[in-house]
Amino acid sequence: MPAPSGIGTLLLSYYDTLMRDVPHLAPEEQAATLKILANLVAAARERITRDPIGADHSGREHDTRAALAAAQLTLAREVILRHAMNVELTPAFVAAELGISVRRLHRVFSGAGDTVSRHILHCRLEIARARLRSPAYDDETILDLALGCGFASLPTFYRTFRATYGVPPAEYRRSKPR
Repeated sequence: MPAPSGIGTLLLSYYDTLMRDVPHLAPEEQAATLKILANLVAAARERITRDPIGADHSGREHDTRAALAAAQLTLAREVILRHAMNVELTPAFVAAELGISVRRLHRVFSGAGDTVSRHILHCRLEIARARLRSPAYDDETILDLALGCGFASLPTFYRTFRATYGVPPAEYRRSKPR
């Protein structure tokens, strides 16, 4: 975003305030403020990319929708990353955090060539992979590590880890540099 002015200034101010105060808000207030932030981001993005005055603005509604979808996608990814280790993390959970419908959430991810569930799985696998490489988790069993990363079962973890990284988790752990 170029130098802050107009809606950009409002967006930056709102973001700074939100980041400072979000720990003190109730969950429903957090969801509402995230929705407002998404709308501000969409408005700011649309304002920046708008055609010059006097140009044909017939596509403006589409641009605003695309900007809102991009903002919602960014916020959804942040919610997923923040809650990836929670076994209760589902598309419905993410949608509720953002104050949007599950259907809308799926459309937002679809527009980016992804799915909500695949993104959740990817985040969990990346956390697990990092932990398998970290000496801080050497004493943790693969089962405990899998459950701690949000997987509901060890077979699911093994299957998806092997499919993604080409080796089972235990072998991956053994192959780390000492």
